[in-house]
Amino acid sequence: MGTAEPRMEGYVGAALVICGIAWIWDFVASIYFAGQMALNLTIISSLVYLEASFIGAFVLTRKLPKNLMLIGLRAGLYAFLINLAFRMILFELWEALWGVVIYFISFTIGGMLGGLLANKIYVGKKAVVAS
Repeated sequence: MGTAEPRMEGYVGAALVICGIAWIWDFVASIYFAGQMALNLTIISSLVYLEASFIGAFVLTRKLPKNLMLIGLRAGLYAFLINLAFRMILFELWEALWGVVIYFISFTIGGMLGGLLANKIYVGKKAVVAS
């Protein structure tokens, strides 16, 4: 059974999984979808970011006993901060801040949904296993 709160390594690991999927998608999108309209690419990208955050938060929260949505939200926020720092280091300011709202919304909602799914699937099973 897991502890009530993950350690910092758990949050960083989940955030790096989330950011890794997002960065791979950004790379693939810049190569293969260079001619796409900005709105179409933004919608597709936001769905990929949401799915990445969902996966990272679910993996982090599936063995924890409580506060799963809050922990998933924190994982999404940490992923957002790591992604923002990465973009600020590599790109110019105007290019780094493009899409910050999309990243924030997708990472936080995906993190909460990952925690919610872990709550729905695993909380009832943990009570049976513990008794």
